[in-house]
Amino acid sequence: MLKNYQIRFLTFVFAFCLLASSPLLAQQLPQINYQGVARKADGSIISDQSIRLRLTIRDGGANGTSVYAETRKRTTSKFGLFTVVIGSAGATAQTGAMATINWATGNKFLQVELDPLGGYSFVDMGTSQLQSVPYAIYAANAAPNGAAGGDLGGTYPNPTISKLNGSAVSITAPQTGQVLKWNGTAWTPANELASATGSQGIQGTNGTAGAKGDIGANGAAGLTTSVNGVTQVNGAITLSKTDIGLGNADNTADLNKPVSTATQTALDAKQSTLTNSAGLLMSILFYY
Repeated sequence: MLKNYQIRFLTFVFAFCLLASSPLLAQQLPQINYQGVARKADGSIISDQSIRLRLTIRDGGANGTSVYAETRKRTTSKFGLFTVVIGSAGATAQTGAMATINWATGNKFLQVELDPLGGYSFVDMGTSQLQSVPYAIYAANAAPNGAAGGDLGGTYPNPTISKLNGSAVSITAPQTGQVLKWNGTAWTPANELASATGSQGIQGTNGTAGAKGDIGANGAAGLTTSVNGVTQVNGAITLSKTDIGLGNADNTADLNKPVSTATQTALDAKQSTLTNSAGLLMSILFYY
């Protein structure tokens, strides 16, 4: 039967709708509208007939890796028209998920296969690259608008940060050097306190003694010192009593020290005078 129905597709509407406004993205997953007309090989339409489609999205090229595939049954109109919303509910079989397709990397291609009798004997109707529609081109560069949500306050395009992980942020303007600190109620600007100095760690073990160094160079020659003709190099000078004019000095006791000849002669003369004076005094006494 399939040979009697060599189908040609005339795809006259193809829209890739990735709606980018935040309220709509929150309500629906990315889906692709696909609409076509089923015709026989002779160009006549296949009207009011149940058909089965297998739609595959491939990454990077017509023969690239399949990132999503689904199978659906549709009934053509009296004009042979059929409409499919790829990624919507109602697929009889599905591989992958539209929500997990990374549209930012590589071109994507759509392969269409059809069984005009509604079975699973699919005929490859061709693969074509997905193109952006005007709304998708605009959405790629459009700025968000409306009220901000989550941790943001105010409205787009100039929202403000009103929370951090759901906790309020103070509206007080910070000063130079301040940081945000949690005060138990809100994140507020505050001065950063220096941390306390930790205790001193345990002293490490002594390292291995280094190798013995080279012998140093000889020092400069010492100074020569001379006192009263006594010369000494690099050391204390030892002087005798003769060197300082005390050659006649004697360390014996005073009673044992000898006197000079002149001194002895003078002492003897004084002794003689004392003796004569004593004899004269005695003579006078005897006379009286």
